[in-house]
Order: sequence, then structure tokens, then C-alpha cells
Amino acid sequence: MRLFILAVALLGYAAALGVMSVDLGSEWFKVAIVKPGVPMEIALNKESKRKTPVAVFMRNGERLFGSDAVTSGNRYPHNSYRYFPLILGKSIDDPAVKDFQQKFPYYELVPTERNTVAFKHPEGDVIYTVESLLAMVLGHAREIASKFAEGPIYDAVITVPSQWGQVERKSVIAAAEIAGIKLHQLMNTNTAVALHYGVFNRKQIESKAKNILFFDMGASQTTATIAQYQIIKGKTETAPQVAIKGVGVAPVGGLKMDLTVRDKLVEKWEETKKTASDIKTQKTGRAMAKLLVAANKAKIVLSANKEHMAGVQQLIDDEDFKAKITRDELEASIQGDIEQAMEAVREAFKSSGMTNDEISQIIMFGGGMRVPAIQDALRKELNGAELSFNINADEAAALGGSYHAAFVSKVFRVKTMFIKDAVQKPVEVRFERDLEPEEVQEDGTTKKTIKRTLFQKMNPYPQKKAITFNRFSDDFSFSVFIDGQLQETVNLAGVKGAHENNTHADPKGVKAHFRMNDSGILVLESADATFEHEVFEEPEEPKEEKKAKMPDIPDIDLSTLDKLKDKFGSFFNGEDTDGKTAEQVLEELSKAAKEKKDGEEMPAEEQAEAEPSTEEAQGEPVAEEKTTTEEEKPVEEEPKTEEAKEGEEEPAESAEPAEEAKPEEPKKVVKKFSVNLESSAENHGLEFVSGSERESINEQIKALDQADADRLAKEKSFNDLESFIYDRQDKLYREGWTDAISEEKREEVAAALTAASDWLWDVEEPTSVTFDDKLAELKTLTRDWERRYDEHEKRPEAVERLEKMITGMRELFLETYKNQTGEGLALSQENVFELSEKLDKVADWLKEKTDGQAALAAHEDPALKVMDIQVKEKTLANAGEVLYKKIRMWRPPKPTEPPTIEPTTTGEESEEVNAEDGEEVKPASDDKPAEEPTTEKPAEDTTHDGSEL
Repeated sequence: MRLFILAVALLGYAAALGVMSVDLGSEWFKVAIVKPGVPMEIALNKESKRKTPVAVFMRNGERLFGSDAVTSGNRYPHNSYRYFPLILGKSIDDPAVKDFQQKFPYYELVPTERNTVAFKHPEGDVIYTVESLLAMVLGHAREIASKFAEGPIYDAVITVPSQWGQVERKSVIAAAEIAGIKLHQLMNTNTAVALHYGVFNRKQIESKAKNILFFDMGASQTTATIAQYQIIKGKTETAPQVAIKGVGVAPVGGLKMDLTVRDKLVEKWEETKKTASDIKTQKTGRAMAKLLVAANKAKIVLSANKEHMAGVQQLIDDEDFKAKITRDELEASIQGDIEQAMEAVREAFKSSGMTNDEISQIIMFGGGMRVPAIQDALRKELNGAELSFNINADEAAALGGSYHAAFVSKVFRVKTMFIKDAVQKPVEVRFERDLEPEEVQEDGTTKKTIKRTLFQKMNPYPQKKAITFNRFSDDFSFSVFIDGQLQETVNLAGVKGAHENNTHADPKGVKAHFRMNDSGILVLESADATFEHEVFEEPEEPKEEKKAKMPDIPDIDLSTLDKLKDKFGSFFNGEDTDGKTAEQVLEELSKAAKEKKDGEEMPAEEQAEAEPSTEEAQGEPVAEEKTTTEEEKPVEEEPKTEEAKEGEEEPAESAEPAEEAKPEEPKKVVKKFSVNLESSAENHGLEFVSGSERESINEQIKALDQADADRLAKEKSFNDLESFIYDRQDKLYREGWTDAISEEKREEVAAALTAASDWLWDVEEPTSVTFDDKLAELKTLTRDWERRYDEHEKRPEAVERLEKMITGMRELFLETYKNQTGEGLALSQENVFELSEKLDKVADWLKEKTDGQAALAAHEDPALKVMDIQVKEKTLANAGEVLYKKIRMWRPPKPTEPPTIEPTTTGEESEEVNAEDGEEVKPASDDKPAEEPTTEKPAEDTTHDGSEL
């Protein structure tokens, strides 16, 4: 039980350690963490950089991430996988995949069983799916967060491009689970940026709506987002809200501009080349990869300079390349890309229905914001509006995601900021229904395809919606389309059975309940057949009239009236009532009746809350819902029992008899109920990774992780052994070390170190264990030598410390207490003698060992060891601690008072003495001893002083 409690506590501590967010882009990813004492901080990677390339390099059993993967990829580009998020969730024949293959011809792309994309590795018959590569990158991101937080982190929010569909989002969720991440939510990148701005400008948000345009040019796309900030009143509190009102996306970004500049550099190379080799058709693609790096550098430099000299050493056939490129050439070459990027701004205004005048501020971020030509084009598009750069271009999304991660984790207390994201791709439901005889077409068509929009573009989410199918009495199916593409077909079973089992009711259609969750995933939650029928309304029991001038009494049911009758009967018949008065009995029964009534009411937390009203499908007739609380069968009024009659109160006296109340006739009301249906979905789009393929990816990544661990362990063992060899070879001829080893032993150690150095590079298939064994062998050989050197270096200090302790204890204890005698002293002479004897023995031992050590050579085993000195030092310290405690706890004895002597004189002298002592003077009595006080009662006729009365 204790172990279980400890395990739960440790799990709770691990969960509470921190959360992270990953801003996942096509070229870079950023990691931000939140942990106790660290609010929203970007996690640095091992190079102390704030962003890390999305890259995985694998060659000869070695796997690298980040900058190492990019550097190695410049030499072996076909072994370095980059920009693969661009083809996540795409089919092998998708235009985006063909464009990717054209940009990076050195990759060999193959289809998977799901018709998605995989990379064929150059070494062996190994396939890496895009999902597996993404899982590796996310696992590396989790390692960065955990190392920076100095503890494990698993909980995360991942930001993704807003235009990603269902397959891409589900693939990210699967990759995160494979990477060991507990994913709380996927969040759109533009929404995370808008949230980050709202968090740091919370005080500027008012009840009046404020619209801000965010322009983001990333590596693969440009996104324009119109976000609206406003303080709203929620269900439980009033807080700011950020709502996405308009979004526009253009498929152009920094990567496309880099490729455009690369093509410009290729033209310059063709004009000046001195070799016949064609860099475009090079099998390895190394030359084109080098030019892409040079193009990116040229774009960055020309953002602040007018011209730049681009150069690549040994581009191909050992030929170097140098070419001058100016900013005018750069802007001319990317003019088409800039114009395409402005389409995102126009689309954002179109989807939001706003104009330029309604925008309060324009904020630029992303890598492309640094290009002056893009800034000029955006100002022109917005009629000369002023641009702002007041958020971090690279880190805003990661920081916004970390804030939301802290909020959804429930571990941290953060201020509420409501978020309303927007659907980017419309969702449509299509189904077929039979035509009525008069509706049959001339060509004989008997079915009609009905289209209903479930989610329009820019509808807010998370949100629940339902669609009603009114004309189906048998099992049927419908299809879900997203952005015009067929996603799945849903088959509903049980419709016919529900109608057959409820013939007494009127069918009101079949409802399918959908939900767009926080991650933008569409989910069919349930489906049911609804019916209506008429039932008799149960009449309410008439309330009893209260008598005049009577206290308020709650309504009492029959069982309470029975108790009331028994209580009052026993009260007036003189039976036992536990000593209670009539008022107490009445109060008790009233309280009991009230508690019974309260107990019959359902607690507030147990009452089901009605779901928010959902938007019905457009153009589809929907029956009105009438809710009642009656049962399905009519309820007849039950005759009153005799006990109930007796419990009723008699009416007050009146001139005319009261008329008997007549029961009301039951009314018919409409009751609505539903029957759950079974649903099964057939996917027509791309499947996300699951089942056996997911297990295969798990095993593949697990094997790579183990190989990385073995490689790192082997490298560490190799480095430790190599460092030991070089260090000891140097110490063989270093001053101080040479004295601690004999000439014969020096030659032996030198030979062993030389042999180990040669063996280090000749050993076949080494492992970490092999290197560790060799290191242990060399340490055994040099152990005595190193120990003698340590003894020689540390001995003088240890001897000096012990001598000072002996001298100090003599002065502190012996000289202070050696001549003190008598009782009540802090230290007795016996204590002083014992300490003196110990000090003398240690001093004699130290002198003897010191003299013996002086007679030995430095390479001989020492006679006086530092450890022995430390033992003696500890012994004296313990003895001194005991004596010091005695001194500290000692208190001087209290002085003894001399005995009091009784006076022997009588008469006047006695009186004078007593008077001087301050005692009351009384006349001396006749030689009669003083009587003892008695305990007997005084006689009744004894008189008393007035003061005593």
C-alpha cells in the first residue's frame, strides 16, 4: 500500500513538473516550456539555439537531428530528410508530392499500403514513412524540453498550419503518441500567435471589438489572419476572447524564394562554369543542395545590404563558384512570389467580410518579414498602412502554445483567455432519398442526392452540430465531404427496428450528432431515431389550505400525516412523549417533512444539463420539440385512503359548508424520446497510420533509439579510454609524477599505454564494454602510481592540519583546566588527564610516522598515509566534541545558605529583636505553650467581629 501511494505521488510530481508546446513548421521547430517558477520560456537545444531545423540524418547506423543533420546533409543530401511535413497526409499522386520531388530530386519516394508517401533509404531496403520521421522529430523536441526543464516532460500542445486537414492532424496525433508525448490539443499556428499577442496585451482589450491583421510568411506558406479581441461574458466569468474572423493562405514562403534564388545562381554558374558536368542532373544532388544553402544566405544578407558575393567551394568537379548578386536582382526574381503572397491578405478580408478601415493594427512575423520587398508590397496592398513588428517573429507561436498548454493541463493557474478558432474547410453531408411518384424524373431516376452544409468556412469551433434526416424508416447511409473531397461514408443500422418497436409513436426523423473538437478533428458522436407520442398529463396534487393565525408549515405527505396523528394522539392521551411539548412535536414533524421533501429533489449536480442548441441543416424541415415530464402511459388518479382522509385538516368554521374540490380532467401532452442507433464508417480518404503499420513504426523507432544509445555509450567509452591514455602518457614525464614511479615501472606503464593507443584504432567491431574493459585494465596498472602521487601531494596539508589540532586542543582544554581543583568544575582532572594522554599518543605517533616517511623514497609505498592521519584527526575531534559539550552544558552550582540559629533570650530583648526583624510584637505569654489550632466548630453563642459578618 505504501509503495502504491509513493508511486501515485511520484506520478503526480512528474505530471506537475511542467508542460511544453512545439511550434511545428516545415523547416524549423521551436519548443517552449512552462514549469513551476519558469513561465513560458523557449527551451534551448544543445547548441544553445532557440530554434531547431526539422531534419533527420541517417547514415552508417548513425542518426542525427537538427543542425548536425543539416551539416551532414550538405555532404550527403539523400541521407538527410528535410521539409517532409510538406507531404504529410498526402497521397503519392498528389500535386504537392510531385512538386516536392521536383524541388528535391535526390529523394526516392515510394508509396505505402495507405497510398501515402515514404522515403526509400539509400542504405539497404529500408523505408521511412513521413509519420515515422515526424515521430522522431517530436521525440527529439521532447528531449530538448526535458533537458532544459531538468526533468521529464510529457504533456504538450502542438501548433500546426491552419489549413491542415483531418488526415494531417490525425497523423500528427499518432506521431506524438509514438514519440511518447501526451498530446492535450492541436492548435493552429496563427491562433497561437493571436493568443500570444492577447496574453501580453491583456489590459488593452476592451468590451469594444478590436481587429488586428497578422501577416505570417513562413518557410512553406504565407498566412494572413484577422483576429478580433473583445471582453465577453462567459458561463462562469467575464474574460477577454480572441476570435479568428478571417484567414487567407498562399502556397508561397521562404523556401520557394530560396529555390528561386537558387535557380538564379544556377544560371550564373552555367555562364561561368569550366566543367562539362551538369549540376542539375547530378545523382547525389550535392551541388544543388550547396547552392540552396548559398541562396538562403544571399536572401538574408540582401535584406540589409545592396549586394552580396555568393560562393561555394568545390561545387562540382573540384570547381569553386563565386557570383555577385544584388538586391535588385533578388527582388526581380521573387516578384511573382511576392504577388502570390498578397493573395493571402485579400482572401483574409474576403472571408471575414471586413475592410481596411476596420483593422486597428497590422503585425508582421515569420522569417519572410525581414525582406524589404515584402514589407513594401504589404504596405501597398493595405493602402500605405503602418506595419508593426512588436511580437517575436520566431517564438510567438511557441509561447502562445505554451500558455494554452498550461491552461488545458489543469496543473497551473493561468488567467482565462477564451479562444474561438475558425473552420478552414467546409464540411458537407450528402445522402440519397427516394423520390415520390410525382417527383420521378423523365429519365426514370427514382433517387435524389441531397446536400446539406454541416460546417461552413469560418464557422467557429469547438462546436457541436446535428443534422436531421426526416424521411428514412429503414437503415441508410450518408457521406461526409470536406472541401469537396469525399472523406467517409457512414452506415446507420437499427432505424428499421426502432420504427417497428415504436409503432405507437410518430417518427420525427433520424439525428446525427457531430462535434468539431479543439484540435479541429470532426467526430460523429452518436446517432438516434426520434419519436413523439401523446400521453396524459399527471395532475398536480391540490395543496392544503392553511388555517388562519397558524405558523407556516411545509407541505406534509401522507406518511408524515400518519406520524402527526400518532404523535398528537399520544400527546393528548397522556402517553409518553419523551417530555416534549406540543410546540416541539410540531416543529419536529415540520422539520422532518421538509427534509423528506428536500431529499426527494434531485441535487443540482445530478441534473442533466441540456446541450446548447445546434444549428439544423439548411433547407431540411425539422419538427418542433416539446418536452414534458410525464410518463409514457396515462396516470389515473388514485383514491384516497382512510389514513389520508384522517390526516386532512378540517376547514375553518363558516356559515356555509365548503364545496368538495373536483379533480381536473387529465390533459394530453406530446412527449419526445429517442432510440440510439449503431453507426459504422467507411473511410474513402487517406487513412492515418494505425494498426500493424503503427506497430512497425514503433519497432523501427525503438530499434533506432537503442542503436543511438549503444552508439553514444560506445563513443563515451572510446573518449574516456582515449583521454586516459593521453593523460597518463603526459604524466609519465611531468614534474611530481615522475618521482612517484620507479624507472622500471615507468617503462612498463609507457609500453602498456602505447600498445593500448595502437589497439584503440585497430580493434574490430568494438563495443562500449570492450573499451570499458581496456580502461579498467590500464587503471589497475597505474593505480599504485597514482595513489603514491596523491599521498605525496596531500600529506603535507594533512600533517599540518593534525598538528594544529593537537596544539589548539592543548591550549583550549589543558592549559585552561589543568590546575583547577575542587567540586562543581566543568571538567574534572580525570577528563583533563585522559585528553592529555590521547594528545600525547597522537603526537608521538605522528612524529614516529613522519620520521619513517622521511627515510623513504617517493616511489616507495608510503609509511604515513593520509587516510591514517584523517582517522587520528577524527578521533581527536570526537574527544574534543565530548569535552566541549560538557563545558557548554555546565552551570555553576548554587551557593548554600548558612543554617538559621533560634534566639534563646525572652522578655523585652525578645520583643526588640522581633520588632527589628519586622515581625508583629505580641505580649509574652505565661510559660504556657501555644495551643494547636482546633478543627472543632465554635459554640453557637460565640460572638463575631463586625468585619466578619
